[in-house]
Formats: sequence, C-alpha cells, structure tokens
Amino acid sequence: MDKVYYFTGSGHSRAVAEYLADKLKRQPYDITVGKHEAEDTEVTVVVFPVYCESIPDAVVDFLKTVTTGFAAIAAVYGGVSPGNVLFEAQSALKRPLTSAATVPTGHSFLSGGDTFDRVALDGFIEKVKNPAPVAVPPMKKAFYADLFPEWRSRVGVKIKKGDTCSKCGNCEENCPVGAIRRGVPFDGCIRCLRCVSTCPERALSFECRPFLRRFLERKKKTETVLYN
Repeated sequence: MDKVYYFTGSGHSRAVAEYLADKLKRQPYDITVGKHEAEDTEVTVVVFPVYCESIPDAVVDFLKTVTTGFAAIAAVYGGVSPGNVLFEAQSALKRPLTSAATVPTGHSFLSGGDTFDRVALDGFIEKVKNPAPVAVPPMKKAFYADLFPEWRSRVGVKIKKGDTCSKCGNCEENCPVGAIRRGVPFDGCIRCLRCVSTCPERALSFECRPFLRRFLERKKKTETVLYN
C-alpha cells in the first residue's frame, strides 16, 4: 500500500497526514521510525512541521530519497509563519512537485488542538490522484530564521521533568534526534515536544520563556495556501 509519510513532534502534522492517508486510501508512515527512504510510487506525499520557519533535518534527508514520480508536500505550522519552507523542500527534492500546501493548525507551544481546514486540502488530494507538475515560488522568510534555529528553540523553551518520571525510556525511544536521556534533553534537542506528548507518566512538561510568549501572541494566519 502507498504511504503518506510524515514527521511529527506534538501531533499536528500527524493529524494532517492521517486525514490525507484516509482520503487517499494510503497508510500513514512516520519517517523517523523504521525505514527512512521513500518507496517507489507515482506520487510521494510528505507532511512535515515547520520549526523556526525551517524544515527539520530528518525531513530534508528524507526528501532527498524521493527518486521516482512526483512529490506532494504539506507544511504544517502554528499560524505564525511558514517561511520559505515549500521552496526549500522543492529544492531538496530530486523529483517535480505536483502540489504543495502550507497548513496552519495549533501551535506546539500553545493550546488550540490540531484543527485544520480539511476542505482546503481537496485540491491537494485531487492533484495527488491526477498529477501534473507545479512550481513553488520563493517566499518571505525572516532574516534571523537560519541563525542557529535549534539553539534559539532551546533558549526559548524549557523542558521540565517531574517527580513522576519512572525512567521508562519512552522519551529516548521516541526522540527523533536522539537528544534526551531519562527525561533530560541535551544539545541537539529541537524542541519538537514529542517527548512531552508521548510520556506515559505525564512527567514531562515545557515552559516558554517570556520573550517567546510575547512573540507567539502575534496575530495568527488561518488560511491554507495551496500551490497546484
């Protein structure tokens, strides 16, 4: 069965991937688990989150393995800014795009759930079923977005371990970048919050620094943008 590949931290991009997989009669597949290379298919569908207006390295590495047919990509973000990720993803791919979308949903560092505009993705689904090439233009990206994004995430967000931690190893098993041990993150952590969202003991939590909270208070984008 064809797949909808995804990378997820707190679950927002997984929700979009599962929706697309259901509509396309495909299997949702986490690219950080098991095999990391795209399989041959007419259209490879990839859903990923936007962190600091950038694409997670694991996603860039995966995009480079797409060597057949077309690709369709959906960038999921918290409504602040998707930056230039669609163009950058297009550059990483070795195959032409048939569709690309920026999908605003809940922010990993805020409440708001994983709601998104399903109807707006109808055109995306249709192009996966009937592919034809499309080009994505460069888009605006903050000048500081490429300046140490992982470091800025670690400065802006503190992950805390509570007394209920049983040292079960779940966070280590689920961390997509191998940057946590016994509930304590270290250099390399990208603050995707997968450890927090999957902790069976609810022993992990996070806190945004005041400057980041003020930044996240900006007016959010709510419209899914589709390139077909």
